[in-house]
Amino acid sequence: VNGDTERITIVDKAEILSTKEEQEILVLFREIYDKSGMPITLYTDDFSWKEHYEDLEVYSEELYYQIGYDEDAMIILFTTDNDEKFMDWEYDVYCGDDTIRCFSDSTFDKYLERFQKGMANQDLAYALDYAWNSVMDELAETTVSEMIVAVPFLLIFYAIFYIAILGSVKKKNVAY
Repeated sequence: VNGDTERITIVDKAEILSTKEEQEILVLFREIYDKSGMPITLYTDDFSWKEHYEDLEVYSEELYYQIGYDEDAMIILFTTDNDEKFMDWEYDVYCGDDTIRCFSDSTFDKYLERFQKGMANQDLAYALDYAWNSVMDELAETTVSEMIVAVPFLLIFYAIFYIAILGSVKKKNVAY
């Protein structure tokens, strides 16, 4: 895809990232953009969204379309209620429809799994870096389906069908 580079941003309303972490994440997001053309926005917030929304997915979709209506970007919404004893967090990743060209379902699932594992350290910057670097080689790659293996066999079958069935019909027509 060829998304708008203006969407490569971080909005840290929850104030959980240091300036250094923000810069490192932006460098990572630019690398992802260079590889896939998909701009990413990271948006952090506290749990105040729960007063206005039933569901985090609805909130992330609304934020996505507040930024722009193009379908070739991604928003990562990370919300937290960070007190000194325990960090409670929730997240959602909303992708535009066109991102399927650079981010397949299996790669997306792998990314989410690695993000969850990375958050075991309770560090958003680490989790993002770990998750994205684990799928970086798979971004914007086309995969060969298992059906490609079956294509030569189908061609051979149809060739035999043509020769056997239609060849005999042609001989009958010549005989007439």
